Formats: sequence, C-alpha cells, structure tokens
Amino acid sequence: MAKNLTEALKITFLNRNHVFNVNQFEQVINFDKDILMQNKWKNFIIKINIKTDDYSTVLHTIKDFLTKPFMAAIGNELFIGKWSSKNGKWGC
Repeated sequence: MAKNLTEALKITFLNRNHVFNVNQFEQVINFDKDILMQNKWKNFIIKINIKTDDYSTVLHTIKDFLTKPFMAAIGNELFIGKWSSKNGKWGC
C-alpha cells in the first residue's frame, strides 16, 4: 500500500507541476491552530451531515498517515510499509 501511495503522491506532484516540500506539509498540518480553518472544518461537517473527530484529531491522523509516504515522495525514495488502522502506524 505504501509504495502505491508514495507513487500516487509523486504523480500528483508531477501533474500539478509543483515541487512540494516539508515546510508546506507542516504548514497544512499546523492548520489545527488556525481559527478560520477550524471554522471551515465545522461548517464542512455540518454541510455533509456526519459526525467525526475534531479538526485537530483529523489533522493528527492525516499527519501520521501521510508523513512517511510524503517524505519518500519528495525525496524520490522508495517507501514500503503496511498501514495498521488498528494502531494508526506504519509497519513493515
């Protein structure tokens, strides 16, 4: 799965003709401290009518899930791992 995710990220970056970096990734992850983004999340949840975790928890989960594949993609490296949804971690 990780290999596919890393390759998908690389292709997405190429299709967008944009070089992404660690700072941009961290900026997005730090949106949990942004009141405007928190409000957008709350409005989105209301609009789609679902119950979910708060914005900070969602971003933390995204960070855990995407950090290793993202770093591999921007470093043009191979990342092979298996995501454990039970543990919320990458394993080998």
